[in-house]
Amino acid sequence: MPPRVLRSDLSFLLVLALLVAMASNSCGGLVSSSAPPPPSIVTVTPSSAQPFAGATVPFTAQVQNAGSSAVSWQVNTIQGGNLTVGIISDSGLYTAPDTVPTPATVTVTAVLQTDPTKAASSSVTIQSQSSIRGPITISPSLASLTTSQSLQLQVKTTGVRNDQVNWTVDGFVNGNLITGTITTAGLYSPPATAGSHLILATLKLNVNSIGSARVEVTDFAGTEGFTIMTFGMRAIIADGARSCSKLKVRFVYRVSLIACAAVACNIV
Repeated sequence: MPPRVLRSDLSFLLVLALLVAMASNSCGGLVSSSAPPPPSIVTVTPSSAQPFAGATVPFTAQVQNAGSSAVSWQVNTIQGGNLTVGIISDSGLYTAPDTVPTPATVTVTAVLQTDPTKAASSSVTIQSQSSIRGPITISPSLASLTTSQSLQLQVKTTGVRNDQVNWTVDGFVNGNLITGTITTAGLYSPPATAGSHLILATLKLNVNSIGSARVEVTDFAGTEGFTIMTFGMRAIIADGARSCSKLKVRFVYRVSLIACAAVACNIV
């Protein structure tokens, strides 16, 4: 065969092979292939938090493109955390340590159980309660009860628990038989005699932050109580034997029309 004819045949075959290859690629080739599945994605909310020492923060993990949404929670890569950096439950509830760690910022991480390479984190900075400024809020701030009743007081300041304050009654730590006693949990038990008593709650880490509540103890027989809401107005309670300023009555129980001194009432 002449060389020119051979070269022509070879060129034709090369062009034909190229056209076949291009057609195969445009049609997906002789062997079909599916697109890879999308990667799993984990996100954690909130993305950051600044709780006080001892306070709690609820975290949630959202999982996409995974057969299971189960995650494991870590604090500074420690499964479940510890008392130094804080503890986190299986449901994502983080409890800050009672003492601010060093450094004060820790990392809360949710790790996908079916693929530990997929995870998301949140930055948590623990604040000291010594940074709290101003008075502590106590509820109720004014209450009336009989000698046979008790009263649960609650610290309402964000990030402060009842056991993180020192309680006094008329200046006596935890009170006494004359003033009435109060537990570290804020449960007040009145004395056997009537009187007015001042309860103070002082933040342990900042003695300048103080909250107060006034308790009026009566020696009348008790009856079902009601709550009094503060709304900046004046109301006369029960049959008028006792008047309370800046109050609006919201009944919780049916109250007999007897002297207010015989009724347990709380201001919240």
